[in-house]
Amino acid sequence: MLHISDAGRAWQKLGENESAQIWFYVACFAGIYVLTAVAVFFNVALIRCALACHAGEEPSVRAGLAAAMTCLPQILGWALVATTVGVALMRSKACSRTSSGSWAA
Repeated sequence: MLHISDAGRAWQKLGENESAQIWFYVACFAGIYVLTAVAVFFNVALIRCALACHAGEEPSVRAGLAAAMTCLPQILGWALVATTVGVALMRSKACSRTSSGSWAA
């Protein structure tokens, strides 16, 4: 079973090696990017189905996924933008903490 103390020790070991820290952040960014791309992909498919329903057509999962596949380059580009902005905002929020530990207004 994994305990909090194990995570703390792993984080301390990670702090000893600067290249390990860089690879950790790169892996985290890549993971967030993949999750964002998957979420955007299925949102596009859902929107296609909703638009088909609104137009009086019979929506289908296959048509929604096909529409999302035709937009795959745009989806991947948007996921990269969304991930970059999201990570930058999280980073700036973390850096805006005051010395007392409360969030700056």
